[in-house]
Amino acid sequence: QDLSTSELDSLAVWMLFTRSSMLSIRLSFLLGLSTIGSGLAFAPFLDISKSVQTASSAIGMVNSRAENDPVPVVALNVILRIKPEVREEFLKVILNNQQGTLNKELEPLALEYTFGEDASEPNTFHFHEKYLGEEGIAAHNAAPHFLVWEEFAKSNPFSSPPEVYKFTIYKASE
Repeated sequence: QDLSTSELDSLAVWMLFTRSSMLSIRLSFLLGLSTIGSGLAFAPFLDISKSVQTASSAIGMVNSRAENDPVPVVALNVILRIKPEVREEFLKVILNNQQGTLNKELEPLALEYTFGEDASEPNTFHFHEKYLGEEGIAAHNAAPHFLVWEEFAKSNPFSSPPEVYKFTIYKASE
């Protein structure tokens, strides 16, 4: 679905009103580090200013589009095949990534992030993600929870190379 400029303006106003509550939520999380997997320390909001700046910047880019230039929804379908010995750590890291992505205060341009395990191939996971424009994907890739995923992915957890399919979603005219 595409959002109009007025809908995007409403989203931007909502972000401004929630900015102070986002900071207090982030500060409370900063006080307690949690551990993911094999000793990987993680604070969900490692850099408060960067998270707010990234979200604000992405909203600004989306708002700068012309009224007659709707923001496309960009989707990703991803297939990951994980080595059995890293399954538990993978699930912890990816569930954290999903939780951060679906948090509208962290990623206001993320529309959907779902995944599940293949019914016939154990340790094969299918993902479907939707973002508001390329700006949404850029904001997601800069988010602290995604950076934790990137660190995990560097540890060679895959039994075969990831498959990533990116496309723009079309919808019927109303």
